Amino acid sequence: MASHTNYIGWLVIYSGLLGLVAGILMTDYFLLRKTRLDLQSLYPRHGAYEYTSGFNLRAVVAFVAGAFVALIGLAVPALRPFYDHASLVRFFISSALYLLLTRTANAEQQQYHWRNDK
Repeated sequence: MASHTNYIGWLVIYSGLLGLVAGILMTDYFLLRKTRLDLQSLYPRHGAYEYTSGFNLRAVVAFVAGAFVALIGLAVPALRPFYDHASLVRFFISSALYLLLTRTANAEQQQYHWRNDK
């Protein structure tokens, strides 16, 4: 790194990305799955954790949205605290959005199965 300013900037970006990932992972493990994982389904193709070609699209949307909200603080001076406190902002935004998207999708899936079971 050329200077300490570049290094600090890199740390802010890195910590923000860790906040995004931590928010999504902790929400999935603790709130949605209640600390239960099906270990037999973790690795096989077409297992319960493969999602869409290996990507959990709800997690990707929560990741991108959390990054966008925090980075908007660079462009809008009034929202600068969102950037300055990137880890916490990104953690809570990605966590809340992932929880909302997953619970909404699960409710739709349960409603679909209920209609088809009749």
